[in-house]
Amino acid sequence: MKKMNLKQELLNAFQQVSEETFTVSQLLKIYMGRTSKIHSDSKSARQYIHRVVQRLIVGGDLMLHSTLGRKHIYVFTEQSSLFRNQANGEKIENLGSQVATEQKNLETELIERLNHQKRMLLTAMGEAEEYDAIYKDIPGVRPYVQHLYDEARDRCNKLLGKVKALENLINSACQI
Repeated sequence: MKKMNLKQELLNAFQQVSEETFTVSQLLKIYMGRTSKIHSDSKSARQYIHRVVQRLIVGGDLMLHSTLGRKHIYVFTEQSSLFRNQANGEKIENLGSQVATEQKNLETELIERLNHQKRMLLTAMGEAEEYDAIYKDIPGVRPYVQHLYDEARDRCNKLLGKVKALENLINSACQI
């Protein structure tokens, strides 16, 4: 799995707006003005910036300052760990590694959940296979086993959906 790393262009954009309120549109304009960037179109760049902003809000580094129509105005919090020696104005250069750590923690949690769901899925599949084998070997018990077999198959389908959802989340987290 890939770690989330913020590109220097986005770090620079955050540094330019760190002393004031800002919108995602302002960050986008600064980011798209860079010659080297990973997003060539503004839609994917906006989505990327928005995801990073949301992660910084969850982490307590940013907060929603106000809303003007559909525009959300953000500001860095005083408790923000993105800046050190604020009196000297020195910026933390490892914002990318900080966000990468948060991303890794999220991925680790999702992977743990995925592994748990896979174990449950394998258990339910084994249970359904055993019920199937029992009523094939002993046809007289089919009326007693059919209900249990159906429940195990239903659990398999639900667990398979959970596994797929977690895999999709993990894959989309890698693209950030």
